Amino acid sequence: PTFMNAYNWNTSVEENMHDNISLFSIANNPSQSPSINFSINKTQQTQILITDITGRIVATENISAEAEKNYTVNISDLTPNLPQGIYLATLNTEVERKTEKFIISR
Repeated sequence: PTFMNAYNWNTSVEENMHDNISLFSIANNPSQSPSINFSINKTQQTQILITDITGRIVATENISAEAEKNYTVNISDLTPNLPQGIYLATLNTEVERKTEKFIISR
C-alpha cells in the first residue's frame, strides 16, 4: 500500500482547531493608535502578544475571553509611545494562533 493508504488520516481535530478564532483584525492601520479586534468561538484564556519586526516582545496582555463576544484592544493602551515602525500582533488561544502586521506612523 502507498503511504497515504497505510494510515487512516482523520483531520477533524485539526479542522476544529482552526475554527476557534472567528475574527481577528487590526483597525486604523497604519496610524498612531491602531486597535485589535477579535472574537472567539469558545470561552477560554487568550493572550495578545505584540512584537517588533525583529521578534522582540514589546507587550503582552492576557484576557479571559468569553465566546461570541467582540473585543477591541487599543495597542497604545498595551504599550504607549511605540516608536514609528512595523510590528506584529498575535492572538494566542488554547488551540490556535493568528498574527497580523500593523504599522505605527506619526
